[in-house]
Amino acid sequence: MRVEAARRALEEGTLPMNEIARLVGFGDEQSLRRAMLASAAITPSEYRHRFGPS
Repeated sequence: MRVEAARRALEEGTLPMNEIARLVGFGDEQSLRRAMLASAAITPSEYRHRFGPS
């Protein structure tokens, strides 16, 4: 659920990664990165680049 919330935040806005990580319940950006790599095989930065706002 936290990874899905992070995905939505990455798609919809321009908040910094560390702020997204904190808002969705990860302690820091590295925890978010590890979780996204494990569940979706993509980093938050790459996800934002592919699916984020233009």
